[in-house]
Amino acid sequence: MQKSFFKSLALALGLTAISGVAFGAYYSTLPEGVRVAVFRQVMTSTIDEEFNSNSKPIGFDVNVNLNAAALRESSSISEYIFSELQNISQSAYDTFTFGTYKIDGRAEVNVQGYAFGYGINDRITTYMSVPIYNANVVMDMQRTGADTQSQVLQILNGTNSNNQFQTTFQEFLSGQNLGVTEGLIQSVVTNLYGYKPLGSWQARGLGDVDLITLIRLSDWKDAGLAATYGITFPTGRIDDPDLLQDFAFGDGQTDVFAEIGGGVTKGHLELESSIRYTYQIAADKELRIPESSQFVLSDRKGTFKEKLGNKVDFMLGSKWNFNDQWALLGQYLYSHMGEAKYESEYQNANSILAENTAVDTHTARFGVNYSTVGLYNRGAFMLPLQASLSGQSIFAGTNTPTYTRFDFEVRFFF
Repeated sequence: MQKSFFKSLALALGLTAISGVAFGAYYSTLPEGVRVAVFRQVMTSTIDEEFNSNSKPIGFDVNVNLNAAALRESSSISEYIFSELQNISQSAYDTFTFGTYKIDGRAEVNVQGYAFGYGINDRITTYMSVPIYNANVVMDMQRTGADTQSQVLQILNGTNSNNQFQTTFQEFLSGQNLGVTEGLIQSVVTNLYGYKPLGSWQARGLGDVDLITLIRLSDWKDAGLAATYGITFPTGRIDDPDLLQDFAFGDGQTDVFAEIGGGVTKGHLELESSIRYTYQIAADKELRIPESSQFVLSDRKGTFKEKLGNKVDFMLGSKWNFNDQWALLGQYLYSHMGEAKYESEYQNANSILAENTAVDTHTARFGVNYSTVGLYNRGAFMLPLQASLSGQSIFAGTNTPTYTRFDFEVRFFF
């Protein structure tokens, strides 16, 4: 469970922002003066794996080695014992460990999205979307490596250490109650590295807010083009550098984006495609200063200028309209985010933080739509609305969490 995972999770779920307020094809806008209110419920499967930089699925974990260096600052008696052990035998000190442990993390997230759109005229629609996150992270711990107490005692027996220290050392070991490891790990994480205690984490809060304008570019009968422009404000909670188990509800910086797309209708079949470019504006952030890319824990914090990589999102989709009420849709979604850049006085940390920050995702999405707009226009239904249910799954990628997502959405036009 690495912080890079939680950052990529926030970015992936950022795609839940509501888009496409039109009640027709991709390029359709709202009629002048017409308004739309949108509610979307997004739920994910349990998120416990990601595609790594080699596109292989791996779990999220933090590995902790309860060796002498990690434990000596956990208490005053530990400081004395391990200081004496190092003075007597550096080999014994380097060999000692209570064992290695892996802390696994898994997340469950659901998001409620709210949006309001307005037709400025028949060509321009503007709207705002607001996501509310509900997140839960659960942590489990398992032992992955044995302790080395017997080896250390053998090394001490071969040295000139006094019997009194060996007796004290053995009493210290027996007093640690090795079956209870959670307290030791908590001590290492909180006392040595300065993090808040490990454990399950829950939070609810606002995500990043979007302001978007959709402009229809054509007047063709069975085809069309549209352009979308928008800005994303960093209103969501940011990552806490003192918590290993949390994740942000936004990327902590302002984004601006532009999208162009279009579609064509042939009988019951609609084909559509779009491409969006997002520029992410750099921002100052307080982060942990990593010493190694192989070890997630750090006991120092610093201020970094973080420039997340710019994003390209591509969509290719089709929709089959059985009639003016029911339709089935299928889409392929591709997203790429470039490598992040960090600027600070900590040159080594800048490079480490930027490692494996480029993200690629390939997603398949399928859904069903129901609309009463046609019925309303014919006077057969009192309220024009749309409802949709869809599921999507990330089936390939790099440096991105893997999960299945389900969306339910309803749109009211008035």
